[in-house]
Amino acid sequence: MAAKDDYQDFKTALNDLKLNSKPLINFLTILAEEKVHNAPQIVRAIEERILESKSDQILPALYVLDSIVKNLRTSVYVQLFEARLPSLFSTAFNRVDERTRSAMFKLRQTWLSF
Repeated sequence: MAAKDDYQDFKTALNDLKLNSKPLINFLTILAEEKVHNAPQIVRAIEERILESKSDQILPALYVLDSIVKNLRTSVYVQLFEARLPSLFSTAFNRVDERTRSAMFKLRQTWLSF
């Protein structure tokens, strides 16, 4: 499948994630694994979702990023997210409420080994 198609397929599935849904996050992680040959496009879709989402939908998108990085550790995803994660996280952090910031802080603490 072409990179553009993988990007669009993943973006469509990601847009269905409105709340913290473990089954959908797991599905998106599996989809990212299947489309690892187009990892840059998958990463772009996730980054765009985090940056363009309504503030109440940022955390679920970060949970997708988290799931991919932790569950597909040997993949290229860690390297692709690593360079842009500080800026991405900071931008997202500035767009959310205090409760979400607290959840983001807890999430970030789980990344110390990465």
